[in-house]
Amino acid sequence: VTALNLSDMGLGGTIPRHLGNLSFLVSLDISENNFHGHLPKELGQLRRLRVMRFAYNKLSGSFPSWIGVLSKLRILRLNNNSFTGPIPNSLFNLSRLEMLRAQSNIIGGTIPSRIGNLSKLVNLGLAFNNLQGEIPTEIGNLENLEVLVLGENNLSGLIPPTIFNISTLWLLNLFGNQLSGHLPSTIGHSLRNIEYLTLSSNNLMGTIPNSITNATKLIALDLGSNSFSGHIPNTFGNLRHLD
Repeated sequence: VTALNLSDMGLGGTIPRHLGNLSFLVSLDISENNFHGHLPKELGQLRRLRVMRFAYNKLSGSFPSWIGVLSKLRILRLNNNSFTGPIPNSLFNLSRLEMLRAQSNIIGGTIPSRIGNLSKLVNLGLAFNNLQGEIPTEIGNLENLEVLVLGENNLSGLIPPTIFNISTLWLLNLFGNQLSGHLPSTIGHSLRNIEYLTLSSNNLMGTIPNSITNATKLIALDLGSNSFSGHIPNTFGNLRHLD
């Protein structure tokens, strides 16, 4: 058996530790069921695993540190469960990881600076958790990132300027935090592929940069519930795709 897909089958109970004996598994998907309890550490024996989808269950316990031994993992979905934090340092050993979706849990602590080691990440979702502290500057090392969703946490401090230099981003969502400071004057030039930009419900201030109208692919822009001053740039009419 190299792939096991049990998604959306109305299954419940705990995840049997014997799954760890399926040593040839490359893909394991048990999402959209009613599994509860902790993830058994025996799953760390699945060293060939590239895809792990456990989203939309009732799983709990600490964010599993043993995941860091699954060196071939590319897709990890733990979202919409009740995992608690902090994010384990072992996670940052997954140098091939392309997708990390862990939103809608109870993960706490800070976002470690080692997040910048996951250089192949394309999709990072940690929204709707209890993350605190500042967004690490090293997140700007994720040069392949297309989706970054950190909304509805307790993040504070400045938005690292390095985020606005990730030209591959098409979705950036930082809403509902306590982020402060000004938007960079070059935001519209550097985020040239951005389509969805949501920075609402923070403590951002200053003027809205005129350059934002150079982000001509924008479909949705939400900067509300901040402390911006001044006028909306007259060139906003150039954003033809805005809903």
